[in-house]
Amino acid sequence: MTDPSVTGSSVTGRGATYWGLALIAFIAEICLVIGAGELGWTLGRHVGMGVGVASAVVGAAGVIVVWGLFFLPKGARRISTWPRAIIGGGAGLAMGAALLALGSQAVGIALLVAGLAVFATQLGMASGATSPPAPAPR
Repeated sequence: MTDPSVTGSSVTGRGATYWGLALIAFIAEICLVIGAGELGWTLGRHVGMGVGVASAVVGAAGVIVVWGLFFLPKGARRISTWPRAIIGGGAGLAMGAALLALGSQAVGIALLVAGLAVFATQLGMASGATSPPAPAPR
């Protein structure tokens, strides 16, 4: 009998840990994109509605582009684990602190949590204890 966590036919054991961390990382990354848009909106809306919207779009798009280049597992220029964890986590913490200072309490707190989650999941997924399940033999 084969171990389902090794064959990938089920999400148990080591495979479940990896996919659980991957899900948390994905949710935290989405929070960073939303937070960058919120920060752009909060900073730009005082100038005018158009500036607020443009700032939100540029902020969110900027995070998506940077994440796609430097953080994605198959990114063109993926950086190593520790810098990736520190930059991703630090970005979440910095945006969260800025939003808290600007009065956006709920999103600020969510980004602080997302920053910590990005830091932890980047390190956790890179450790040898958690790796994607091997494909099922054919």
